[in-house]
Amino acid sequence: GTTAPLIARTPIAVATPARSPDAADAVPVRPTASAAGPDPVVARLEDFLAAIQTARTSARDAR
Repeated sequence: GTTAPLIARTPIAVATPARSPDAADAVPVRPTASAAGPDPVVARLEDFLAAIQTARTSARDAR
């Protein structure tokens, strides 16, 4: 019975550091930012994932 409240509280504790004063503003802003243009972080992540995919494909073809 003691672990349940601790487990329930854990996600909140993990999420708290991200909740800076401007984090509340960042949430509604994000959709409009991506509508105006791609988020640089998202774009970089997509490039990274594409690079991994390409590397995997070329590694498979090399075999």
